[in-house]
Amino acid sequence: MFGHLDTVQSGLRQVARGLEPDGLSSAEAAAAIEALCVVEKLAAGARLRLARRIDESVTGTTGEAGRARWLARQAGLTVGQAQRDLEVSDALVGLAVTDRAVRDGELSAVQAHEVVTAAGVDPAAEGALLETARRASVAELKIHARRVRSAAIDTEEKAKRAHAGRDVVSGVDVDEGV
Repeated sequence: MFGHLDTVQSGLRQVARGLEPDGLSSAEAAAAIEALCVVEKLAAGARLRLARRIDESVTGTTGEAGRARWLARQAGLTVGQAQRDLEVSDALVGLAVTDRAVRDGELSAVQAHEVVTAAGVDPAAEGALLETARRASVAELKIHARRVRSAAIDTEEKAKRAHAGRDVVSGVDVDEGV
């Protein structure tokens, strides 16, 4: 398996080193970007699926923070982004259709996060979320996922969260003088 990854990595490195953007037409550049986006999604999907297997034998520390820091260093992510990737990785185990889409390179890491966080609270919405991810923008997917998550929370829980999130700010606004 890893021999294939070495071959892919070597081939992609050759493409990147030999790339002369100024020698390409706009249409050629667009076609190259589209192809590279597929490669990027495939690679991100493989990373997401593998991440759940990382443990203290690799990171040298125990707990989620150690895993997130290790993944962040490897992938050039913030620790928060790496933590989201680990959450996606763990959640994919219970979402077979989303796992297949990630495996097939249909979703970016951001799209996968939106789908799993919403489908995790409402598994019946998984198909519709994936359809939104395939046909709409990330912004539209985030709205759809937020609606699914919101609908899955009962009214009493929403009221508790709203109450806990309330904040009163007082003082003088120097710019406005009030």
